[in-house]
Formats: sequence, structure tokens, C-alpha cells
Amino acid sequence: MPGIIRHIHTTRHHNPDLTARGIVLEITFDDASEPAVLCPLADFFGDGYNGCFR
Repeated sequence: MPGIIRHIHTTRHHNPDLTARGIVLEITFDDASEPAVLCPLADFFGDGYNGCFR
């Protein structure tokens, strides 16, 4: 049965080892052998500040 992603919620606590580019978003559809999306979270959402807003 097909599915729809309606919401993605993440929380980051500025751990230097897990900045937005240290978290990788991987999305695989159906029974695909490779993911359709495999990229850093910040890049997927166009975050040029790498999750660091000061």
C-alpha cells in the first residue's frame, strides 16, 4: 500500500558531533534496493546555516 510522508519533526541540541550535516536523511520507497533520498538533513531542507541560528 502506498504511503505519504506528511510531517517530519526533528529536534537538535547543538551537539558538535551531530550538527545538521551529521544527521543523514534516508528514504526508501517500496522494496527498492537503494534509497531514493540519502543526504544530510540540512541539505535536504536547504539549511545553509547548518542548523546553527544565533
